[in-house]
This record gives sequence, C-alpha cells and structure tokens, in this order.
Amino acid sequence: MLIFKKGHFILICLDRSLQNMNRLSSLHFYPERIAWIGLSLLVLGTCLGASLIFGIERRGFIHCLHKRNLVEMESPSIGDFSFGLKSEILPLSAPHFEDRLIFILDPPRPDRETVSQRCIVKIPGIGSTKKVDLPCQLPLCFEGIELLFGSEGSPLWMELSAVKEGSIQSDVFILEEKEPSYSFVSRVDRSPIQSAHEFPPDTPFQILGEMKWLGQDQLCPLESGERLERAPNELLELRKEEWLVFKDGKWEKSLLGDSNGPIARIESVTPKSLVLEGWDESGHVRLGIGLSSGPPFKVKTDDFLTAIRVRSEKQVSCMLEKQCMVLKVSDWVLKNGSGWKILRKSEERAACVAGGLVGELFILDKIIQKQGQNTIQGRLFNTPRTQVIHLELIATGNRKSLKNRRGKA
Repeated sequence: MLIFKKGHFILICLDRSLQNMNRLSSLHFYPERIAWIGLSLLVLGTCLGASLIFGIERRGFIHCLHKRNLVEMESPSIGDFSFGLKSEILPLSAPHFEDRLIFILDPPRPDRETVSQRCIVKIPGIGSTKKVDLPCQLPLCFEGIELLFGSEGSPLWMELSAVKEGSIQSDVFILEEKEPSYSFVSRVDRSPIQSAHEFPPDTPFQILGEMKWLGQDQLCPLESGERLERAPNELLELRKEEWLVFKDGKWEKSLLGDSNGPIARIESVTPKSLVLEGWDESGHVRLGIGLSSGPPFKVKTDDFLTAIRVRSEKQVSCMLEKQCMVLKVSDWVLKNGSGWKILRKSEERAACVAGGLVGELFILDKIIQKQGQNTIQGRLFNTPRTQVIHLELIATGNRKSLKNRRGKA
C-alpha cells in the first residue's frame, strides 16, 4: 500500500511537469531569434530618425518646395568635434500660379497725381482680392491645397513688376532663395462691367446704375449726347468729354476736380448698352446700363393725320388725331394730357429738348409736289425720342396716306 502511494505521488509530479512544459512551448519564445529582432528594431529606428532629420525645416513647413541648395548641417559638438554633413532635399514641383491668380487693372483717378501703377490681385474661387502698387512683394500661403494671401515673412512669396502696358511679371520665391524658383508673365485684365444690383443700395454707383439710358435724342442725333433720366422729366445729357460728379446725394454734370467724391464718365457706347467708368474711395469702377427705348413705336398713319389741305406753299390744315389744326412748315406739335399743342415759342422748344416738356412730338418738315400731287413729309417721335417714324402723306382733301416710311433709331 505504501509503494502504491509513492508511485501515485511520482505519477502526479510527472504529470504536472509535462503541463508546465506545454505552457512554456505555447509562448513561441525562441532564443535564437533575438539577434534578428534586435537588428530589425535598429533598422526601423534609423529610418524614423532620418525622416525626422530631413523633414524639419528651419522656418516651418510649407506646402510644397521647388528645390533647395546644398545646406551644411552642423551637429551638436563636444569640444571642437563636429560632423560636416551635406544633404540635398529632393527637388519637388513648385506650385504654378498662372491659372490660380487673376490680375485686374486699377487705373488711377484722373484728377489725382500718382506715380506707381496699381492693380488688383484676385484668387478665383474664394473671391479674395488684394490691391497692390507695382513693383511690390506679395506673400502667399497654403491652407491644405487652397491658395491664400499670406502675411509678411511668409516663406512663399511673389515679386510683381510691370513689364509693359497690360502685362505683369511674377517671380516666385521659396524660403531664402536669392533667385526665383520660376517666373511667368500674365495679362492684366480690365475691371469687370458691373450692374446696379451689384452695388449696395443707395450708394453712388447703385444710384447711377438705376438711371434710365435713353440714348441720343433722335430729334438732333448729331448734336445730342447720351441722355440719362435722373428722375421723371429730368434728364442729364452727357458727352464723352464731360464728367458726372456725385454731390449732395445726386449725380450732376461738373468740371473734373470740383469734388473729391465719386466721379464718372462715358467709356464706350454700343447700340444696346452704355458703359461708364468711375472712381470712388475704393478705386476704379465700370458700370453698364442697358438702353431703355421702350416697346416698338407704332402708329396708324391713316388715323393719325387726315383731311390734309394745302393752304399755301408753307401751310396746311389737317386733322391730327381728330383735332383740327393749321400747321406751318417746321412747326413742332407736342402731345400732352389735353391733346396736341403747337410749340411756337423758342422757350417751349428748348424745354422740350431739355426734357421739361414731354410727350409724343410731330414735326412738319416739308410740303412738296410729287408725281403731280401735293405731299407733306414729317417725323413723329415717341415720348423719350428714342424712336422716330418718317411720314409721307398726300394732301388731297380727306384722302388717306400713300406712303409710310418708318425709321428706328
């Protein structure tokens, strides 16, 4: 019985020893791999250290680099012992700005003396703008991949200079390079033509843009300027050599230099638009105004002028829209609220031309003989005198018109 117990004890000990050996073998610990593991850790640490050394710049990280000269890097020394290491940053593609910047001309105000040439630099997309006087240095920076205007001391900048009229040269510098990384020449665009709604309400150029452009007066187109309706029956007639000045809350014609406030003049005229250029405290402005000619001017000539009788070589009697009248050659007849009225006085005609008297206007131009018949010729203008109808009618009692020649300004 004792021997059995001893044998049983011995078997228990052997069983526990085998269990411990199995647990140790499950850890997969192989002493012969220590050298390989140590070597791998050493290589990994060396790579990480090298990337940190070459990734740190003296003036901070910028988004991209073009190239950098050989730089001598001095290690901390003990006594006179030092490492003279030379390294070169691999050249990267420098950011190109030709398509990322827009240059807009900002001409000086004519009544002020200026020496430098000014332009506006615009970053499209974000709409950020900056006014600069050439030549100048323009700091830039990146926020992610977005180009922004930088602050003074930025490691990325451009030097701008005017090379010829309508062009700007840009030299791009990175870090402390003495030579530009690259250069390019850009065209300088003119400032965009704006409309009234693009200006804040009740500001000078918003008020100017809200005026009606009536074009030239078709009554005397060779002598007329471009007419702007400032208020009902209140016209401003402006020629290319004349100036508008904003005074006391309204625009009026004035000599240049009479005011430090906003000014404007005609830049160009097309059949459908008037372009004005002006200056205020913010700089140069271009403003476009469309022609306000009204709907097509039409009239039934058979009903307009009837019962035409020639009384003499220079006088006729007729019915003007069923209103009996005796007209002389060169008479002006204006339609107002109560009917047609002959403007015989020079003051009345002057008021009509100036816009003080408004309405449709008929002028009897000639009484002639044509194919053996008495014929009258005249012109009928719409109220703003932007359109005219040329009339030719036979004067034979109540006979109706033979011809109706229409013309439009």
